[in-house]
Amino acid sequence: MLLHLTPKAVAAQEVQLIDVSFPEFDLVLREGTDLKARRPYPNKTWLVASSARERAAKDGILLETQERVSQFTMVTRWAVAAEMVVTQEIAYRILDETHDAASADPCLWYSFTGWPKRWPDCIPYEAPVRITPTLVLDGSKSIEAKTAHTFPMPTLERERILQHAGMHIPNRAPKQEAAFAVPQVARPAGARTGM
Repeated sequence: MLLHLTPKAVAAQEVQLIDVSFPEFDLVLREGTDLKARRPYPNKTWLVASSARERAAKDGILLETQERVSQFTMVTRWAVAAEMVVTQEIAYRILDETHDAASADPCLWYSFTGWPKRWPDCIPYEAPVRITPTLVLDGSKSIEAKTAHTFPMPTLERERILQHAGMHIPNRAPKQEAAFAVPQVARPAGARTGM
């Protein structure tokens, strides 16, 4: 299953990505080795994690799982002004089994250029920037050390993601060759493996 995810922060102060982890997959992607936090949008206060294998700033990362997943968690850690670590946890829930891919970018859920609408009934029909979990660091003194969100996603056609991810900005779609392979099936967070 192809998963398009967009670990991102909008920050009015100095912020650096530390890592992005997926507990159910036993996968940790580290800044500098696996990932680069880049600025793919015209508004340069936005940082988005993209694969270090990509030369340019891309709109997110791709994970390729060997089997279909129904839920998983993404934990992103950011260093803020070299003073504190802020953690954002997003529990993703895949809503259906119609297709073999899913994207955390609601722009891809719209009906466009021959693709059918995939916007789920359980999510208010609003501007994607309003519903996508994003770490917002506005420069205020009160920063939460940890935020948690649940984010349901419909499945999408794999081609829709590969052709149109980052569609609002040319050449910002992550490439399939830069996808991170997830070798095992996701297991519930906290579940123990063999002893």
